[in-house]
Amino acid sequence: MSISSIYAIGFILYGIVPQVCFLKGIPVFPKVTDPWFAVFAFLYVATQIQHLIEVISGDGSVSMWWDEQRIWILKSVTSLFAMTEAVKKWFGLNKKKFNLSNKAIDTDKEKIKKYEQGRFDFQGAALYMSPMVVLLIVNTICFFGGLWRLFNTRDIEDMFGQLFLVSYVMAFSYPIFEGIITMKSKSG
Repeated sequence: MSISSIYAIGFILYGIVPQVCFLKGIPVFPKVTDPWFAVFAFLYVATQIQHLIEVISGDGSVSMWWDEQRIWILKSVTSLFAMTEAVKKWFGLNKKKFNLSNKAIDTDKEKIKKYEQGRFDFQGAALYMSPMVVLLIVNTICFFGGLWRLFNTRDIEDMFGQLFLVSYVMAFSYPIFEGIITMKSKSG
């Protein structure tokens, strides 16, 4: 089992708890005017800048950095569910069978077009995408519900950290939204 699944637990909690608290109006992070907010902001910005510098110094680009951030989130979320499947298999509780499939791009012009545009192709990935889609649905509900509550109560100072976090998750999730909306089933 991978060590990724251990930090994925905290990652998933961090992807749900602040957002649900945002929806309910419960502040999790310090107020913007509180000096401790600067600590949270500095740590976040510093880690993002460090990663961006690492990517650019390795002949990468800003879009590559953005994609790495997105893939890290996807890997983190799915690794916990993969560990759960491994434990279930170990105890003989796993009923799901995995078949190997060709991940190379074949002559399907639509797949080639999606690849060239950098868009997600969900074909054959339903089991791995379901945890991400569940988190996406929770975050979407919390985002719009929290915004509605925020417009009515006008407590942006208390809720800015959570608004930023849920907005950040929504920005990363755009390709998944796009993939779900444009997904076509093979049956028609």
